[in-house]
Amino acid sequence: MAALRAERRTGEAEAPARTPRTSAPCPVCGSPIRSDDSYDVWHCRCGVLLHGPCYWGRVATLEEWLAYLRRVLETDDEFDAGVVCSACCQLEGLGK
Repeated sequence: MAALRAERRTGEAEAPARTPRTSAPCPVCGSPIRSDDSYDVWHCRCGVLLHGPCYWGRVATLEEWLAYLRRVLETDDEFDAGVVCSACCQLEGLGK
C-alpha cells in the first residue's frame, strides 16, 4: 500500500520486490537459484537443480553438449536433455 501512495505522490513506480530464493543453491557454483531463473534451470533425475550455464559449462561433456544441440536444431519437439549432476555421474561411474 505504501508503494502505491509513493507512486501517486512522485508519479514513479517503485521497483518490484525481488523474487524469493529456492531452498537449495546450485551445487556447481554455490549461488542461489531464484524462482525467476526457472527458464534456465535444469533438473537432474535425483531432484537436484542446476543453473543451465553451470551444467553445460562445467558438468556436461562436449559430446553431450553437441548431441543436445543437434537434437534441438534438428527437431521441433520439446526435449529433455537428461541432465545428470556431478554426484550422479560419480555414483554411476560416468565421471571417471
